[in-house]
Amino acid sequence: MGTVTIQPVTLIHLEADGLNVGKALDSALRQGKSPLWFRQHLQRWKSDCVVGPTIVLGLLDERMGKRLPRSWFQRLAKQMLASEGIRLVDEWPVHDARGVLLAELDLADVETKVGVECQSINYHTTPADIARDIRRKRMLRRLGWEIVELWWTDLNRMEDVVDDFRRALERQRRLKS
Repeated sequence: MGTVTIQPVTLIHLEADGLNVGKALDSALRQGKSPLWFRQHLQRWKSDCVVGPTIVLGLLDERMGKRLPRSWFQRLAKQMLASEGIRLVDEWPVHDARGVLLAELDLADVETKVGVECQSINYHTTPADIARDIRRKRMLRRLGWEIVELWWTDLNRMEDVVDDFRRALERQRRLKS
């Protein structure tokens, strides 16, 4: 039988190997693991010779008191758009006039009503997925929202996505004036 470690120790090993410890930490926290439990175990491993626990504790501190994005793709998209000066909120709920939740936009500029939907092959490519997405977009547009779609492949052409976003902002601003 192989060696088994607890998640905080595994995170230290991931960090030491230069792997994406932030993504693994997000996943564990989304699954309901206690930040306090992580902190206690990481503190135990903290020493002058091992930097991993300190780095992972820093990542944990960055996440405390904040809502975690549903997906790593959403976090990456937000960071890439922020690097272009576009500041967005995560998972903005949009309700109809009766208060029924129509959508939780992955990212949104609430003031101008421009949303970004991070699309993935897993949830947005079957005929049923496409039909559902079309209905949602129509309902959102009726409520005054502009939606910009962002696919994984778009991360390689962010200048186009930023251009799409800025055009959507401009359309919204023209409508308000």
